[in-house]
Amino acid sequence: MRIKSYMINQPTFMAHTYKVEPRNKNIDIRTDNEDNLGEKPYLIYDIKGERQEEEMKKEGNLYYFHDSLGKEPFKYHIEYKDTGKIDLKDGHEYCFNPIPMMQKATVVTRLQHRQPLVHTIKEGKAVGRIKYQDSNVFKKNDDITEPTILVVRTFASNLDNPNIVGLIYTTDDIAAFSHLGTRLRQETDVCGAVLEPDKIERLKSLDGENVELELKDNWIWFDKTDKPSKPIEFKTVDVPKLKPCNKILTSKEYSPDIIGAKAVNLRRLEELKEQGKIDVIIPKSMALPSGYLEPMTDNSEDIDDYARLYDEYMSNGEIEKLMDTLKENGINTPAIMVRSSFNGEDLPHYSAAGVYKTCVAQPDDKEDLFDTIRFVVHSKYHHNAKYSRKMYNIPEENIQPGIVLQNRVKPDYKFTLYTDDKKGNLKIELYSDREWRFEGSTQPHIFTYNKDKKELTYDSVQMGCPEVTFNEDGEIIELEPLKYDLSGNKKLFDQLKKVAQNALVVEQEFCTPQDIEGGIKDDDIYFWQTRNIVDKVE
Repeated sequence: MRIKSYMINQPTFMAHTYKVEPRNKNIDIRTDNEDNLGEKPYLIYDIKGERQEEEMKKEGNLYYFHDSLGKEPFKYHIEYKDTGKIDLKDGHEYCFNPIPMMQKATVVTRLQHRQPLVHTIKEGKAVGRIKYQDSNVFKKNDDITEPTILVVRTFASNLDNPNIVGLIYTTDDIAAFSHLGTRLRQETDVCGAVLEPDKIERLKSLDGENVELELKDNWIWFDKTDKPSKPIEFKTVDVPKLKPCNKILTSKEYSPDIIGAKAVNLRRLEELKEQGKIDVIIPKSMALPSGYLEPMTDNSEDIDDYARLYDEYMSNGEIEKLMDTLKENGINTPAIMVRSSFNGEDLPHYSAAGVYKTCVAQPDDKEDLFDTIRFVVHSKYHHNAKYSRKMYNIPEENIQPGIVLQNRVKPDYKFTLYTDDKKGNLKIELYSDREWRFEGSTQPHIFTYNKDKKELTYDSVQMGCPEVTFNEDGEIIELEPLKYDLSGNKKLFDQLKKVAQNALVVEQEFCTPQDIEGGIKDDDIYFWQTRNIVDKVE
């Protein structure tokens, strides 16, 4: 097999190639079996001195072994069980270092997709001690007792510590306007992803040092400092108390004294539509206030008490009444959204984005509908919710659940937008081909709408998990072509301008910048949620 080098365009032969997925941290070790060594190759390697054997799979003319990227140089050889022949490199073990490959693949794929190598999620400055670790997945941060800038390769979703003043990803990245991105802006002084290898190495070299760090406009600066550091100070949030109400609410009955702001904001969008001020579709909805939900949940943190509550609720026919009421009011799509609308979220200065849950339910399935409603209500007791309440001094008993049941739209394009990026622009993060299902491993399309010039620019191309192939010398020999480039889609660009114009009307009517979620399906634009932009409680 002849392989052209991606970098020097010179034909060379290499028996082994390495296909890397930097976003998923996966690698395929591949051999073309040029010498016809046999038909049953096994990859042989050591783990802590113990011999490991893995049969390689065949795909076309190649044999491959699929694994997750490790941290250390990986040594191996191949043995063919049917012939007894051994594939070595010049008489020695094959060896490659996955980390430089992954970093190089990350850089080249992000540049290809016009995704920044320094991705700012929360602009700002922070002073704290650098702590580098591979991952915080399933890890508690109780050992962090002084202001710290956490630098991690892989991050889950919990900070759980006001001493974590900054967070830097070095392999992962998230959508800036995702629920997690919104939470991290509220829970850190500075946050972003740094994917440039030299900057990553400099950050790692400062492990344990007191550092001043600044992120701004997808640019980073940091250095050792003697400046004092301090934990994040969280202001107290007052949560409005809702009046007792135990009836199913139509959208015209949404009121801030009986249901949470998510529902109330939805009704305001409907009013703007009815007044002809915005030209978008607002999916129909109904709401369940806290008084209605109490018999389904018993205000109990013990979710295992399900059977008794289910029997009690089902026995009086309430679930059938709910299902009939939904249909009578046009909530009739094959699946519906069950959205939290608690009194403690989407407040003027505290969003709680991603703290309480949103799920999909089958409205014709009694048990599924009941289960999903209970799950969303029970998110009051989930870890993120408890932590957020603790940080903002919100008593647990002050939180009253509410639910919005809304027709589900399966759009061609799903977007989250910020009507004000503090630089005179409106920003849109957009997913195509329903890639929002994998937003943990997909970077969105990024568009900017200049409010003064009324111009839309296409900044970044959606990036899923592109593959990069290396030869034995660590040279890139193949780069997966762009899959999602929207540059030629004039219809979509016109629709996004319309999205931006309608969003700015919403901003004007709400008298404050808005965080809006919606989608585009065929010729229709949908807004299904809006909230105030809140980066930090003042």
